[in-house]
Amino acid sequence: MITFASLFLGLVLGSHSVEVLVDDSVAVVEIHLDGAPIALIEGAPWRIVADLGTELAPHRLEAIAFDAEGRELDRTQLWINMARAPAEARLLLEGGDDGRSVRARLVWESIISDSPLGVSIEFDGRPLAVESFESFELPDHDPDQLHFLRVELEFSELVSSVVELTFGGTYTDQIVTEQTAIPMLIEDKKPPSIGSLQGYFSKNGAPLRVLAIEEGPAEIIIVRDGEAQEGLDDLIREQRIRVIRAVRGNTLAAVLQNTMRHVAKLGRDHRVRFVSPYPVRHRRASFSFELFPPTPEYTREDGGLAWLLTSLRPRRSTTQVQRLIDAVAVAGILASARDRRRAVVLILSGNPADASQLDFARVRSFLGKLRVPLYVWSTEKAATDSLGQWGESADISNVNRLVREVRILLRQLDRQRIVWLEGYHLPQAVTLSARSGATDLTM
Repeated sequence: MITFASLFLGLVLGSHSVEVLVDDSVAVVEIHLDGAPIALIEGAPWRIVADLGTELAPHRLEAIAFDAEGRELDRTQLWINMARAPAEARLLLEGGDDGRSVRARLVWESIISDSPLGVSIEFDGRPLAVESFESFELPDHDPDQLHFLRVELEFSELVSSVVELTFGGTYTDQIVTEQTAIPMLIEDKKPPSIGSLQGYFSKNGAPLRVLAIEEGPAEIIIVRDGEAQEGLDDLIREQRIRVIRAVRGNTLAAVLQNTMRHVAKLGRDHRVRFVSPYPVRHRRASFSFELFPPTPEYTREDGGLAWLLTSLRPRRSTTQVQRLIDAVAVAGILASARDRRRAVVLILSGNPADASQLDFARVRSFLGKLRVPLYVWSTEKAATDSLGQWGESADISNVNRLVREVRILLRQLDRQRIVWLEGYHLPQAVTLSARSGATDLTM
Protein backbone atom coordinates (compact mmCIF):
# COMPACT_ATOMS: atom_id res chain seq x y z
CA MET A 1 0.00 0.00 0.00
CA ILE A 2 2.96 2.30 0.53
CA THR A 3 6.64 2.37 -0.41
CA PHE A 4 9.40 4.93 -0.79
CA ALA A 5 10.16 6.17 -4.30
CA SER A 6 13.24 8.05 -3.04
CA LEU A 7 15.93 5.51 -2.09
CA PHE A 8 19.09 7.59 -1.28
CA LEU A 9 21.93 5.19 -2.12
CA GLY A 10 24.75 7.66 -1.34
CA LEU A 11 25.90 9.75 1.62
CA VAL A 12 23.41 12.57 2.20
CA LEU A 13 22.88 15.46 4.60
CA GLY A 14 20.89 18.68 4.45
CA SER A 15 17.43 19.03 2.86
CA HIS A 16 16.17 16.45 0.36
CA SER A 17 12.92 15.64 -1.39
CA VAL A 18 11.26 12.47 -0.09
CA GLU A 19 8.54 10.84 -2.18
CA VAL A 20 6.29 7.86 -1.45
CA LEU A 21 4.04 5.76 -3.66
CA VAL A 22 0.60 4.81 -2.34
CA ASP A 23 -2.49 3.04 -3.62
CA ASP A 24 -6.00 4.47 -3.77
CA SER A 25 -7.00 3.30 -0.29
CA VAL A 26 -4.50 5.67 1.35
CA ALA A 27 -5.82 9.06 2.50
CA VAL A 28 -3.01 10.30 4.76
CA VAL A 29 0.70 9.51 5.10
CA GLU A 30 2.72 10.36 8.19
CA ILE A 31 6.49 10.66 7.78
CA HIS A 32 8.83 9.96 10.70
CA LEU A 33 12.55 10.73 10.88
CA ASP A 34 14.53 8.78 13.47
CA GLY A 35 11.33 7.91 15.32
CA ALA A 36 9.84 11.43 15.45
CA PRO A 37 7.00 12.66 13.18
CA ILE A 38 8.10 15.41 10.79
CA ALA A 39 5.29 15.72 8.22
CA LEU A 40 1.71 14.79 7.36
CA ILE A 41 0.80 14.38 3.67
CA GLU A 42 -2.90 14.45 2.83
CA GLY A 43 -2.85 14.00 -0.92
CA ALA A 44 -0.86 14.06 -4.15
CA PRO A 45 1.89 14.81 -4.74
CA TRP A 46 2.96 12.44 -2.00
CA ARG A 47 6.16 14.32 -1.43
CA ILE A 48 7.87 16.40 1.25
CA VAL A 49 11.27 18.01 1.86
CA ALA A 50 13.05 16.39 4.82
CA ASP A 51 15.90 18.12 6.65
CA LEU A 52 18.58 15.57 7.53
CA GLY A 53 20.67 18.19 9.32
CA THR A 54 24.23 19.35 8.81
CA GLU A 55 25.79 16.48 10.76
CA LEU A 56 26.58 13.32 8.83
CA ALA A 57 24.75 10.51 10.62
CA PRO A 58 22.70 7.35 10.02
CA HIS A 59 18.96 8.03 9.75
CA ARG A 60 15.75 6.04 9.51
CA LEU A 61 12.79 7.34 7.53
CA GLU A 62 9.41 5.73 8.12
CA ALA A 63 6.19 6.30 6.20
CA ILE A 64 2.85 5.25 7.75
CA ALA A 65 -0.28 5.08 5.61
CA PHE A 66 -3.80 5.68 6.99
CA ASP A 67 -7.25 5.44 5.42
CA ALA A 68 -9.92 8.16 5.56
CA GLU A 69 -11.11 6.89 8.99
CA GLY A 70 -7.63 7.11 10.47
CA ARG A 71 -6.95 3.37 10.49
CA GLU A 72 -3.36 2.36 9.84
CA LEU A 73 -3.05 0.46 6.57
CA ASP A 74 0.67 -0.09 6.09
CA ARG A 75 4.12 1.23 6.95
CA THR A 76 7.56 1.12 5.35
CA GLN A 77 11.03 2.27 6.34
CA LEU A 78 14.21 3.46 4.65
CA TRP A 79 17.74 3.57 6.08
CA ILE A 80 19.96 6.52 5.10
CA ASN A 81 23.77 6.84 5.39
CA MET A 82 24.11 3.17 6.14
CA ALA A 83 25.27 0.21 4.07
CA ARG A 84 23.14 -0.20 0.96
CA ALA A 85 23.24 -2.31 -2.17
CA PRO A 86 24.43 -0.67 -5.44
CA ALA A 87 20.89 -1.20 -6.77
CA GLU A 88 17.57 -1.38 -4.95
CA ALA A 89 13.96 -1.88 -6.00
CA ARG A 90 10.57 -1.77 -4.32
CA LEU A 91 7.10 -3.02 -5.21
CA LEU A 92 3.73 -1.48 -4.42
CA LEU A 93 0.51 -3.47 -4.82
CA GLU A 94 -2.66 -1.65 -5.84
CA GLY A 95 -6.12 -3.01 -5.07
CA GLY A 96 -9.35 -2.98 -7.05
CA ASP A 97 -12.85 -2.15 -5.85
CA ASP A 98 -13.18 -5.55 -4.17
CA GLY A 99 -9.93 -5.06 -2.23
CA ARG A 100 -8.06 -7.67 -4.26
CA SER A 101 -4.56 -6.78 -5.49
CA VAL A 102 -4.83 -6.16 -9.24
CA ARG A 103 -1.71 -4.16 -10.19
CA ALA A 104 1.91 -3.74 -9.13
CA ARG A 105 4.09 -0.65 -9.42
CA LEU A 106 7.88 -0.94 -9.46
CA VAL A 107 10.44 1.72 -8.46
CA TRP A 108 14.22 1.37 -8.41
CA GLU A 109 17.48 3.23 -8.02
CA SER A 110 20.93 2.15 -9.14
CA ILE A 111 24.40 3.65 -9.12
CA ILE A 112 25.07 1.87 -12.41
CA SER A 113 22.42 3.21 -14.81
CA ASP A 114 19.04 4.90 -15.02
CA SER A 115 17.34 1.84 -16.49
CA PRO A 116 17.98 -1.89 -16.02
CA LEU A 117 19.40 -3.92 -18.87
CA GLY A 118 16.83 -6.63 -18.22
CA VAL A 119 13.82 -7.34 -16.01
CA SER A 120 12.30 -10.72 -15.18
CA ILE A 121 9.01 -11.08 -13.31
CA GLU A 122 7.57 -14.22 -11.72
CA PHE A 123 4.12 -14.72 -10.25
CA ASP A 124 3.74 -17.83 -8.08
CA GLY A 125 6.95 -19.20 -9.59
CA ARG A 126 5.92 -18.75 -13.24
CA PRO A 127 7.30 -16.12 -15.65
CA LEU A 128 4.96 -13.18 -16.15
CA ALA A 129 5.10 -11.22 -19.41
CA VAL A 130 4.15 -7.55 -19.08
CA GLU A 131 4.04 -4.55 -21.43
CA SER A 132 5.60 -2.17 -18.90
CA PHE A 133 7.47 -3.36 -15.83
CA GLU A 134 7.05 0.03 -14.13
CA SER A 135 3.32 -0.69 -13.70
CA PHE A 136 1.69 -3.99 -14.64
CA GLU A 137 -1.47 -6.02 -14.09
CA LEU A 138 -1.40 -9.16 -11.97
CA PRO A 139 -2.88 -12.40 -13.34
CA ASP A 140 -6.27 -13.58 -12.10
CA HIS A 141 -5.76 -15.18 -8.71
CA ASP A 142 -7.65 -16.34 -5.64
CA PRO A 143 -7.30 -13.60 -2.97
CA ASP A 144 -7.88 -16.19 -0.24
CA GLN A 145 -4.73 -18.07 -1.23
CA LEU A 146 -1.08 -17.16 -0.63
CA HIS A 147 0.73 -15.66 -3.66
CA PHE A 148 4.32 -14.76 -4.42
CA LEU A 149 5.56 -11.94 -6.69
CA ARG A 150 9.25 -11.69 -7.58
CA VAL A 151 11.00 -9.11 -9.77
CA GLU A 152 14.70 -9.19 -10.67
CA LEU A 153 16.40 -6.20 -12.33
CA GLU A 154 19.83 -6.58 -13.94
CA PHE A 155 21.98 -3.45 -14.27
CA SER A 156 25.29 -5.09 -15.17
CA GLU A 157 27.02 -8.46 -14.96
CA LEU A 158 27.81 -7.78 -11.30
CA VAL A 159 24.92 -5.58 -10.14
CA SER A 160 21.31 -6.68 -9.85
CA SER A 161 18.40 -6.21 -7.48
CA VAL A 162 15.65 -8.60 -6.43
CA VAL A 163 12.42 -7.52 -4.76
CA GLU A 164 9.79 -9.98 -3.52
CA LEU A 165 6.28 -9.72 -2.10
CA THR A 166 4.14 -12.40 -0.49
CA PHE A 167 0.44 -11.58 -0.21
CA GLY A 168 -3.05 -13.05 -0.13
CA GLY A 169 -5.01 -15.05 2.40
CA THR A 170 -4.27 -13.83 5.92
CA TYR A 171 -0.73 -12.85 4.93
CA THR A 172 0.21 -9.20 4.49
CA ASP A 173 3.56 -8.43 2.88
CA GLN A 174 6.90 -9.84 3.98
CA ILE A 175 7.40 -11.03 7.55
CA VAL A 176 10.93 -10.43 8.75
CA THR A 177 12.76 -10.94 12.00
CA GLU A 178 13.84 -7.48 13.13
CA GLN A 179 17.40 -7.54 14.48
CA THR A 180 20.19 -5.00 14.92
CA ALA A 181 23.89 -5.91 15.14
CA ILE A 182 25.95 -3.86 17.62
CA PRO A 183 29.71 -4.41 18.16
CA MET A 184 31.25 -4.18 21.62
CA LEU A 185 34.63 -4.74 23.26
CA ILE A 186 34.77 -7.47 25.89
CA GLU A 187 36.88 -6.70 28.96
CA ASP A 188 37.69 -10.27 29.98
CA LYS A 189 39.09 -13.15 27.97
CA LYS A 190 35.88 -15.05 28.61
CA PRO A 191 33.05 -13.37 26.66
CA PRO A 192 29.80 -12.62 28.51
CA SER A 193 26.82 -14.91 28.04
CA ILE A 194 23.53 -13.86 26.45
CA GLY A 195 21.85 -14.04 29.82
CA SER A 196 24.44 -11.87 31.53
CA LEU A 197 23.92 -9.06 28.99
CA GLN A 198 20.15 -8.88 29.33
CA GLY A 199 19.17 -5.43 30.57
CA TYR A 200 22.49 -3.77 29.74
CA PHE A 201 21.56 -2.51 26.25
CA SER A 202 18.94 0.21 26.04
CA LYS A 203 17.41 2.86 23.81
CA ASN A 204 15.88 6.01 25.29
CA GLY A 205 16.07 4.37 28.70
CA ALA A 206 14.14 1.24 27.67
CA PRO A 207 16.00 -2.10 27.84
CA LEU A 208 16.66 -4.02 24.63
CA ARG A 209 16.59 -7.80 24.43
CA VAL A 210 19.85 -9.56 23.48
CA LEU A 211 19.22 -12.38 20.99
CA ALA A 212 22.74 -13.66 20.29
CA ILE A 213 26.48 -12.98 20.62
CA GLU A 214 28.96 -13.98 17.93
CA GLU A 215 32.60 -13.50 16.94
CA GLY A 216 32.81 -14.22 13.22
CA PRO A 217 35.23 -12.64 10.72
CA ALA A 218 36.72 -9.16 11.19
CA GLU A 219 36.74 -6.44 8.52
CA ILE A 220 39.75 -4.12 8.10
CA ILE A 221 39.14 -1.33 5.57
CA ILE A 222 42.22 0.71 4.64
CA VAL A 223 42.36 4.18 3.09
CA ARG A 224 45.88 5.01 1.92
CA ASP A 225 47.31 8.45 1.18
CA GLY A 226 48.98 8.22 -2.24
CA GLU A 227 52.00 10.12 -0.96
CA ALA A 228 52.44 7.59 1.86
CA GLN A 229 53.36 4.85 -0.61
CA GLU A 230 57.00 5.92 -0.75
CA GLY A 231 57.25 5.53 3.04
CA LEU A 232 55.58 2.12 2.86
CA ASP A 233 58.00 1.00 0.17
CA ASP A 234 60.88 2.08 2.39
CA LEU A 235 59.65 -0.38 5.03
CA ILE A 236 60.04 -3.30 2.66
CA ARG A 237 63.45 -2.12 1.47
CA GLU A 238 64.55 -1.91 5.10
CA GLN A 239 63.31 -5.42 5.81
CA ARG A 240 65.02 -6.79 2.69
CA ILE A 241 68.36 -5.36 3.83
CA ARG A 242 67.90 -7.05 7.23
CA VAL A 243 67.23 -10.42 5.62
CA ILE A 244 70.15 -10.11 3.17
CA ARG A 245 72.52 -9.41 6.04
CA ALA A 246 71.19 -12.35 8.03
CA VAL A 247 71.05 -14.96 5.26
CA ARG A 248 73.70 -16.18 2.84
CA GLY A 249 73.73 -18.81 0.10
CA ASN A 250 71.40 -20.03 -2.65
CA THR A 251 68.33 -19.99 -0.42
CA LEU A 252 68.41 -16.20 -0.09
CA ALA A 253 65.71 -15.52 -2.70
CA ALA A 254 63.29 -18.05 -1.22
CA VAL A 255 63.88 -16.87 2.33
CA LEU A 256 63.50 -13.26 1.28
CA GLN A 257 60.20 -13.91 -0.49
CA ASN A 258 58.78 -15.90 2.42
CA THR A 259 59.91 -13.32 4.98
CA MET A 260 58.38 -10.41 3.10
CA ARG A 261 54.99 -12.07 2.76
CA HIS A 262 54.61 -12.65 6.48
CA VAL A 263 55.57 -9.29 7.98
CA ALA A 264 52.66 -7.98 10.09
CA LYS A 265 50.81 -11.26 9.72
CA LEU A 266 47.00 -11.36 9.76
CA GLY A 267 44.82 -13.78 11.70
CA ARG A 268 42.77 -16.52 10.03
CA ASP A 269 39.51 -14.61 10.43
CA HIS A 270 40.77 -11.17 9.34
CA ARG A 271 39.61 -9.73 6.02
CA VAL A 272 41.29 -6.70 4.39
CA ARG A 273 40.00 -4.35 1.70
CA PHE A 274 41.35 -1.04 0.41
CA VAL A 275 39.25 1.98 -0.57
CA SER A 276 40.74 4.33 -3.14
CA PRO A 277 40.83 8.03 -2.19
CA TYR A 278 40.44 8.89 -5.88
CA PRO A 279 36.72 8.88 -6.76
CA VAL A 280 35.42 7.60 -10.08
CA ARG A 281 32.71 9.80 -11.58
CA HIS A 282 29.61 8.16 -13.08
CA ARG A 283 27.22 10.15 -15.22
CA ARG A 284 23.49 9.53 -15.43
CA ALA A 285 20.86 11.21 -17.59
CA SER A 286 19.84 13.76 -14.96
CA PHE A 287 22.81 13.84 -12.57
CA SER A 288 26.30 12.54 -11.87
CA PHE A 289 27.87 11.00 -8.79
CA GLU A 290 31.21 9.71 -7.57
CA LEU A 291 32.22 6.35 -6.14
CA PHE A 292 35.32 5.42 -4.15
CA PRO A 293 36.03 1.94 -5.49
CA PRO A 294 37.02 -0.80 -3.03
CA THR A 295 39.34 -3.70 -3.81
CA PRO A 296 38.45 -7.37 -3.47
CA GLU A 297 38.86 -9.01 -0.06
CA TYR A 298 42.30 -10.25 1.02
CA THR A 299 43.18 -12.77 3.75
CA ARG A 300 46.34 -14.07 5.43
CA GLU A 301 46.74 -16.46 2.48
CA ASP A 302 47.52 -13.41 0.33
CA GLY A 303 50.23 -12.20 2.71
CA GLY A 304 50.78 -10.06 5.78
CA LEU A 305 49.69 -6.45 5.99
CA ALA A 306 53.14 -5.09 5.11
CA TRP A 307 53.13 -7.24 1.97
CA LEU A 308 49.63 -6.09 0.98
CA LEU A 309 50.50 -2.44 1.56
CA THR A 310 53.50 -2.59 -0.75
CA SER A 311 52.56 -5.19 -3.36
CA LEU A 312 49.04 -3.83 -4.02
CA ARG A 313 49.84 -0.55 -5.72
CA PRO A 314 47.17 2.16 -5.31
CA ARG A 315 45.52 3.65 -8.35
CA ARG A 316 46.81 7.20 -8.84
CA SER A 317 45.02 9.94 -10.73
CA THR A 318 46.84 12.52 -12.84
CA THR A 319 43.78 14.78 -13.03
CA GLN A 320 42.25 14.54 -9.54
CA VAL A 321 43.40 15.47 -6.07
CA GLN A 322 42.68 12.68 -3.64
CA ARG A 323 39.76 12.98 -1.19
CA LEU A 324 40.95 11.09 1.85
CA ILE A 325 38.27 12.22 4.33
CA ASP A 326 35.41 11.42 1.98
CA ALA A 327 36.95 7.99 1.34
CA VAL A 328 37.14 7.35 5.10
CA ALA A 329 33.39 7.98 5.37
CA VAL A 330 32.78 5.41 2.62
CA ALA A 331 35.18 2.99 4.33
CA GLY A 332 33.17 3.31 7.56
CA ILE A 333 29.99 2.24 5.77
CA LEU A 334 31.79 -0.68 4.11
CA ALA A 335 33.22 -1.78 7.46
CA SER A 336 29.75 -1.95 9.01
CA ALA A 337 27.96 -3.37 5.96
CA ARG A 338 28.15 -7.07 6.85
CA ASP A 339 27.57 -6.75 10.61
CA ARG A 340 31.06 -8.05 11.39
CA ARG A 341 33.80 -6.99 13.77
CA ARG A 342 35.33 -3.97 12.13
CA ALA A 343 37.95 -1.23 11.90
CA VAL A 344 39.03 1.48 9.45
CA VAL A 345 42.72 2.37 9.05
CA LEU A 346 43.83 5.67 7.51
CA ILE A 347 47.50 5.75 6.44
CA LEU A 348 48.99 9.22 5.92
CA SER A 349 52.22 10.77 4.71
CA GLY A 350 53.75 13.75 6.48
CA ASN A 351 51.86 16.26 4.33
CA PRO A 352 48.71 14.66 2.90
CA ALA A 353 46.95 16.47 0.06
CA ASP A 354 43.17 16.36 0.38
CA ALA A 355 40.26 17.93 -1.52
CA SER A 356 37.44 16.30 0.45
CA GLN A 357 33.99 17.83 0.66
CA LEU A 358 33.61 16.68 4.28
CA ASP A 359 35.78 17.63 7.24
CA PHE A 360 37.65 15.12 9.37
CA ALA A 361 35.87 15.90 12.66
CA ARG A 362 32.48 15.30 11.03
CA VAL A 363 33.59 12.00 9.48
CA ARG A 364 35.24 10.78 12.69
CA SER A 365 31.95 11.48 14.48
CA PHE A 366 30.08 9.63 11.71
CA LEU A 367 32.24 6.53 12.17
CA GLY A 368 31.60 6.74 15.90
CA LYS A 369 27.85 6.67 15.25
CA LEU A 370 28.34 3.63 13.03
CA ARG A 371 30.44 2.09 15.82
CA VAL A 372 33.47 1.72 13.56
CA PRO A 373 36.86 2.30 15.28
CA LEU A 374 39.25 4.51 13.32
CA TYR A 375 43.04 4.11 13.44
CA VAL A 376 45.30 6.80 11.94
CA TRP A 377 48.87 5.80 11.05
CA SER A 378 51.68 7.95 9.64
CA THR A 379 54.66 6.76 7.63
CA GLU A 380 56.74 9.73 8.86
CA LYS A 381 57.70 9.90 12.52
CA ALA A 382 58.04 13.69 12.54
CA ALA A 383 54.49 14.06 11.24
CA THR A 384 52.71 12.17 14.02
CA ASP A 385 52.39 15.31 16.14
CA SER A 386 51.88 17.83 13.33
CA LEU A 387 49.07 16.56 11.13
CA GLY A 388 46.67 19.37 11.94
CA GLN A 389 43.03 18.34 11.50
CA TRP A 390 44.01 14.65 11.43
CA GLY A 391 44.93 14.80 15.10
CA GLU A 392 47.16 12.25 16.79
CA SER A 393 48.49 9.39 14.68
CA ALA A 394 50.54 6.28 15.30
CA ASP A 395 54.10 6.07 13.96
CA ILE A 396 54.72 3.30 11.37
CA SER A 397 57.97 4.77 10.01
CA ASN A 398 59.79 1.44 10.27
CA VAL A 399 58.92 -2.23 10.17
CA ASN A 400 59.00 -2.75 13.94
CA ARG A 401 56.60 0.13 14.50
CA LEU A 402 54.28 -1.13 11.76
CA VAL A 403 54.24 -4.61 13.30
CA ARG A 404 53.49 -3.07 16.71
CA GLU A 405 50.52 -1.08 15.39
CA VAL A 406 49.17 -4.08 13.47
CA ARG A 407 49.31 -6.14 16.67
CA ILE A 408 47.43 -3.42 18.56
CA LEU A 409 44.80 -3.32 15.82
CA LEU A 410 44.38 -7.10 15.70
CA ARG A 411 44.20 -7.38 19.50
CA GLN A 412 41.38 -4.84 19.56
CA LEU A 413 39.58 -6.69 16.78
CA ASP A 414 39.97 -9.96 18.66
CA ARG A 415 38.26 -8.35 21.66
CA GLN A 416 35.25 -7.32 19.61
CA ARG A 417 32.01 -9.28 19.61
CA ILE A 418 28.80 -8.70 17.68
CA VAL A 419 25.65 -8.55 19.81
CA TRP A 420 22.31 -9.07 18.08
CA LEU A 421 19.47 -7.05 19.58
CA GLU A 422 15.76 -7.51 18.99
CA GLY A 423 14.24 -4.83 16.76
CA TYR A 424 15.52 -2.30 14.23
CA HIS A 425 17.56 0.50 15.82
CA LEU A 426 19.86 3.25 14.62
CA PRO A 427 23.34 2.28 15.86
CA GLN A 428 23.90 5.62 17.64
CA ALA A 429 20.59 5.26 19.53
CA VAL A 430 21.74 2.14 21.42
CA THR A 431 23.66 2.52 24.68
CA LEU A 432 25.56 -0.09 26.69
CA SER A 433 25.78 0.00 30.47
CA ALA A 434 29.29 0.15 31.96
CA ARG A 435 28.17 -2.59 34.36
CA SER A 436 27.96 -5.12 31.51
CA GLY A 437 31.66 -6.04 31.59
CA ALA A 438 32.09 -4.74 28.03
CA THR A 439 32.96 -1.43 26.36
CA ASP A 440 30.75 0.53 23.99
CA LEU A 441 32.35 1.24 20.59
CA THR A 442 30.71 4.64 20.15
CA MET A 443 33.24 7.48 19.91
